[in-house]
Amino acid sequence: MVHLPMAPIIRLNKKRGQIALMALILLLASATHLHAVGARSLWEDEGWTLLLSDGAGAAAIVQEMAYDQHPPLYFLIIGAWRDLGGESELALRFLSVAFSLLSVAALYQLGRQLFGPGVGVLAASLLAVWDFSIDAGQDARQYSLLVLLGILACLFYFRYWAAPTRWNGLGWFIASVAGLYTQYMLGVVLVFQLLHLLSFGGSRRLDLLIRWALICMAFLPWSGVFLRQNQVRWEDPIYYQSGLPNSAATFRLMRDALLSQQYALFAGLVLLGAVYWPPLWRTFRQGQGVLFLAGWALGYVALIIVLNEQREILRLRIFVLVLPPLLLLMARGLASLAPFPRLFLLGVLLVTQLGTVDTRQDNPPWRAVVQQVAQWHQPGDPVLMDIWVGDFSARYYVVKQMGPITPWLSIRELRSEARAMFLPELLGYLADHPGFWLLRWNDDPTDYEPLLAQQGYQRSASPYINHAGNRLYAHRYDRRPETRWPSSAHPWN
Repeated sequence: MVHLPMAPIIRLNKKRGQIALMALILLLASATHLHAVGARSLWEDEGWTLLLSDGAGAAAIVQEMAYDQHPPLYFLIIGAWRDLGGESELALRFLSVAFSLLSVAALYQLGRQLFGPGVGVLAASLLAVWDFSIDAGQDARQYSLLVLLGILACLFYFRYWAAPTRWNGLGWFIASVAGLYTQYMLGVVLVFQLLHLLSFGGSRRLDLLIRWALICMAFLPWSGVFLRQNQVRWEDPIYYQSGLPNSAATFRLMRDALLSQQYALFAGLVLLGAVYWPPLWRTFRQGQGVLFLAGWALGYVALIIVLNEQREILRLRIFVLVLPPLLLLMARGLASLAPFPRLFLLGVLLVTQLGTVDTRQDNPPWRAVVQQVAQWHQPGDPVLMDIWVGDFSARYYVVKQMGPITPWLSIRELRSEARAMFLPELLGYLADHPGFWLLRWNDDPTDYEPLLAQQGYQRSASPYINHAGNRLYAHRYDRRPETRWPSSAHPWN
């Protein structure tokens, strides 16, 4: 009889158990992120994604992004994805779902690298159900990719710290550079990497510093564009009017997004994970990890608040990069408890997150608004949109529901381009149309109606849909009174 050593068998069983557990967590994450992923209409920023990624090839997209306020990587990726996956809401958002699922797996690896597999499993399970992460993961924007690259940049940084191999160094470089070309705020994470390596680098400080500098040098080709974008951002109101001020209401929104409405319990666990002293000071590596994560979370939030005093750049989505350090500290706090309270609190956290939607964004229902128009639309009648940047998503539904040949016009864009000739251009556009639709947000178009009346138009219907205390209107105008629909055909009169 052959006797096998027990230690390798135990390690193998533990490894298989961790793989099986992570497989279950990823299945849970798939369920939470794919559930109702196409239920909400595209909102204005998702419409902006469609606009910016619609170039004829990578060079055209990069050129378009140079005049926006974001770096180009995500838009290049989703531009290529649209050619493969199609244009449905599910297809457009599935890319973000995939990035979020990869983030769950990557967070497990980062937690394992810093504090051991138990903390990694707990952090991954929390991210799989965290409402703020799910909301960002169901959004056709760059935020779920930002989270993934932020986690990977730190994972490979600490892996290189522990084992300075070529592949770990290359992973740190690629993830960090890709993160900078995805969203500029990843630079904050790199700043805390710099502080960490300067504080604890010791004899390897120079090697780490050179590699960190190479990451920064890889961003230099885009740095001039970055500076110009930040000048343009404040010259054109369309880029900054959606920011949130530093106020008590804004800070409550931030708190609920990051810690949910059970913020007292979750903040307590984060604090416990940051200050629990026996395992913290037992190994120097864990102490460094805690300091790094605390600096990442607190420094990121503080910097956004300070910058927001000068320019209102604050939007909730940019705080999604704070979730990885918060959840890792929370997982470490859970891991410090005895088994029974740990499992009990983990169950409470999972049930709470699965049963609430504290931070789901209430997207404007442009799909339903355009559906109303499509029911009564006559071939050839144009659809006009005067809804600020919301026309990006509204035009998506006009084309999708009424066909690509349906004429449409963004009044916002026409006003910006034509300036003093805006009204003549608008009337010239309408001259050959006996009727048209006008989509507007919340207000009656009384500023248009005297001029339209001079051209023989009068409003014949104003269906609307309520949204967050506002009305999304679809006004119908006809030039000839006899072409108006009979009252029996008007459910809105």
